[in-house]
Amino acid sequence: MKSAHKGAMMLLKNLSMIFSLCTIDLAFKDNILYVKKDNYPIKVSKKVNLTNVENRGFALNVLEDKPLVKYVPILLTAFLFFRLCKLSLKRKKALERFGLILIIAGSLSNIYDRLKRGYVVDYIHIDLPFIKEVIFNLADVYIFVGSITASFAALFTKNRGKR
Repeated sequence: MKSAHKGAMMLLKNLSMIFSLCTIDLAFKDNILYVKKDNYPIKVSKKVNLTNVENRGFALNVLEDKPLVKYVPILLTAFLFFRLCKLSLKRKKALERFGLILIIAGSLSNIYDRLKRGYVVDYIHIDLPFIKEVIFNLADVYIFVGSITASFAALFTKNRGKR
């Protein structure tokens, strides 16, 4: 019984982290929308600007305004959520769980945007030659870092083939 209780507590902690990370990104998005578009870009540093872009597709507006853009992320997030629940209840694979937490938080934030606004608010622009046209949000950073973390965990942890 103690093990099940600890697993449930782990799941609760993981859900709290997802909620917190998602809330942080949504708060940034709300603040970005509060400022009139005429006031953008806002220079944060020499290479970083804040802006306000409506992304109606996947990364770089791929599949803009297609129904898949709404439903595929929901299905993938549900799958990842069930994987996280399984790992949390067994209290296994902490690095993979952390990666999943980041991916799910970022995905939920962007899904919320798509369902509420019909688009995702992107607001970070880094002025580097190789990503000059890329504008993203904190949720995208969560997804990127989480994907790397979960992939790293899957490739380099012991007993990766065992369940």
